[in-house]
Amino acid sequence: MWDTTPKRRGAAALAVFCLAAALAGTLVACNTVPAEEHSEPVASAPPASTEPVSELATSTDVWPSVYYAHNGVFTTGAGLWPLEVFSSDTESLSYNRAAGYVSPDQKYFGLARPDADAEHPGQLALWVSNDGGENWTTTALDCSAWLERMGEEEHWDQRKQSVFNKSIAWAIPKHYQFVSPEVGFLAFYGMYESGPTDKRVTATSDAFVLLRTLDGGENWQEMYYGNGRDIGNGTPFNISTSTPFAFLNENVGFLCAHGEGYSENGKFNLLRTIDGGQTWQQLDLGEVSATLPGAPWKRSHVCGALGCSTSHLPQSDLITGAEPGFAAFSAWGDKGGTIGDTVILYTRDYGASWQWMYRYDEETRAQYTASLIESYASKDEVWPVSYCNCVAVEKWPDGFEGTGAVKAGYTSPDGMYAGMVPVYYERNDPTSLTLWNTSDGGETWTSTTIDCSAWLEEMTEANNWASLEADGVGNGSARVMPSAYQFVNPSTGFLAYYGGWEYGPAHNRHTVYSPGFVLLRTTDGGETWQEMYSGDCSDFVGGTGEGISLSTSQPFLFLNEKVGFLCAHGGGYGTNGKFNLLRTVDGGQTWRLLDLSEVASTLPGAPWDMCHICGTLGLGGTKYEPDLFSDAQPGFAAFTGWGDSGERLQFYTRDYGESWQWTTRTPADITSQEGNEP
Repeated sequence: MWDTTPKRRGAAALAVFCLAAALAGTLVACNTVPAEEHSEPVASAPPASTEPVSELATSTDVWPSVYYAHNGVFTTGAGLWPLEVFSSDTESLSYNRAAGYVSPDQKYFGLARPDADAEHPGQLALWVSNDGGENWTTTALDCSAWLERMGEEEHWDQRKQSVFNKSIAWAIPKHYQFVSPEVGFLAFYGMYESGPTDKRVTATSDAFVLLRTLDGGENWQEMYYGNGRDIGNGTPFNISTSTPFAFLNENVGFLCAHGEGYSENGKFNLLRTIDGGQTWQQLDLGEVSATLPGAPWKRSHVCGALGCSTSHLPQSDLITGAEPGFAAFSAWGDKGGTIGDTVILYTRDYGASWQWMYRYDEETRAQYTASLIESYASKDEVWPVSYCNCVAVEKWPDGFEGTGAVKAGYTSPDGMYAGMVPVYYERNDPTSLTLWNTSDGGETWTSTTIDCSAWLEEMTEANNWASLEADGVGNGSARVMPSAYQFVNPSTGFLAYYGGWEYGPAHNRHTVYSPGFVLLRTTDGGETWQEMYSGDCSDFVGGTGEGISLSTSQPFLFLNEKVGFLCAHGGGYGTNGKFNLLRTVDGGQTWRLLDLSEVASTLPGAPWDMCHICGTLGLGGTKYEPDLFSDAQPGFAAFTGWGDSGERLQFYTRDYGESWQWTTRTPADITSQEGNEP
């Protein structure tokens, strides 16, 4: 049972163990030296180091890179580890429960594993081979002093559910790396396990420990103990989510900080130490950040160090041909860590300057893009283009009061299928929408009513609309407005709507609109509708976090049951060189701001500061470039856009938004035009 009394705090301790003959281990002794307790953390991050690069190199002959465990070193199958040397159950080795390294020449191996039991809480087993895995030695490293400190600070003893339940403290290694046969680092955090046998629960420590050895593992010295609050940006982080460290010599190392406040506002989460891990500073990567694809990135995340086993590199010898001072990391931005968008940030001078390249070679990225496009395609036949936001039929329902009342609608390319949502200024029920549909070119029409009153009540309360007055008069009422009504084939369609509140005296009515919207989808021709999105737009990936206006144009366009686009008007979109076009690939449940930087760089007068996609284009507006629509295939979409000069251009894609082209809006009877189509 785990005892959290501080009886061993600060003591130097290491248990020396004799391994069983079956493990072929030898007796190895080493000493651990916990440092004195730290004072209260600083309120802000320390200033960045200005040490010259020449002073960061050391006289120690170091390996310029290693095989990191998290790059697949100890995986079964194609990994480097000769796992048959272990008699223990190595098949159960977990990515999150072991750490290790291999030297570039595959001569020096090291592996750290949890090895605790009731008698030896917090014990680690450090395995080492200096002859390519032919022979192995192991050292039992006692980490209990640090775990006792964690347990006391974080009150692990309060988690005991019963005195009869066995509890145990584990030291979980997160980084184990030597930079030469003599110099190495070990980082671990604590885990407290308790509860009945059939329902064990664990608690992970906030603090972690970094140790260093200068004598091949005979002695280990504490370089850092804490939760990260006293380094970096001053907020705590943990090392349990990835393998974040990379050391270049006994002094210089890097740390990817995963925690609150990191990776935001265009700042990368990469820290550096030049004193062996005692102090860390967050690096300023602004110079290289400005050159990244799609820059500026709002979210800038360095994920983990890359070692000798990294495959699919655009430059095959980037790591294997490195010299001392080299380090490389996987990184990604607003688009996330996809194969097509992940980059490598690397330095050759201990972090003084940085360069980047794509993480994967061009062929791999092209294959990934092709697979994405294939995944976007629908299994059902869809109309590649339609009459968007207009109803191109000659016969209308009985009692129809005119096309001016149609706020959203569509027509299939052959004119047989059409739908519309008329909204009259004076309507009996402003809290519902009536959907009109025809499947025979307007000969017969059917209607369906969608009740939106419950959602409008929520919007009224959330936005406190009832308190609004104009000229001292409230007299408010809510109404629902359609933003898009579109089918992509006879079965699959979408309906988007938003809310409004009218108030004030009869002669001076005012209107405010909801910051978000509701999106519904049907897959049975309108018999039933499923809510795909209902929100205020603050959850858009890569977005501004603000609500948008759906009352200014017709912003939606769907290509099939999965893929659709949204022009975000207002809310800070379309500024600072970024376009305002979002895409969904899951039927509207999530939306992500598209990176159009590649096409933007080819625009006349580029770079643009104002980058505005205004609305969708369809068969109803073919007086401009009709051929663009006549040969459209599934995956095609077109939009009107403009920038600083106000000149209107056409932006279009043929692959569901993976790549984009543009042309000037040239009338059909004029043959000359500009554009960037290959």
